[in-house]
Amino acid sequence: MIFKRRPFGNDPDALQSEIERLFGVPSTVRRWAIMRHSHCWQPPTDVYETEDHVVVQVEVAGMRHSEFTVSLNERVLSISGTRPNPGPKTAYQQMEIPYGDFHTEVYIAIPIAEDAIQATYFDGFLKVLLPKAKSQRVRILDVSTDEYDAREG
Repeated sequence: MIFKRRPFGNDPDALQSEIERLFGVPSTVRRWAIMRHSHCWQPPTDVYETEDHVVVQVEVAGMRHSEFTVSLNERVLSISGTRPNPGPKTAYQQMEIPYGDFHTEVYIAIPIAEDAIQATYFDGFLKVLLPKAKSQRVRILDVSTDEYDAREG
């Protein structure tokens, strides 16, 4: 019988960490895998860019806007909440809709105008608009040689 040595043993976290390191995944995103809790579920999440925004859209029906927590910390957008179970069931025939605590995090790779972030909840979708920070042009002054020497002197 031939046994092949697994370079990461039976530790799936070690393998995932090595894959993330090889692909250059930022450490804030790598931390997310460690922070996941098995009792939390992760809703489907889309991230896309328009000309002016990064848009994060989360599909999570059956909620009220006050039941979400949305925060941005060190370029990581965190969205969490609890989807309440609509009522007691005596016997399930099929159960595919998750209830209870959920959490998703997205690393935002570009600068954002943090004071202008907006979130809306409509038709089962939470949409977070993160405005892209405008680049600022530096004005170059035209000064004469005498003025320049006086400033440096």
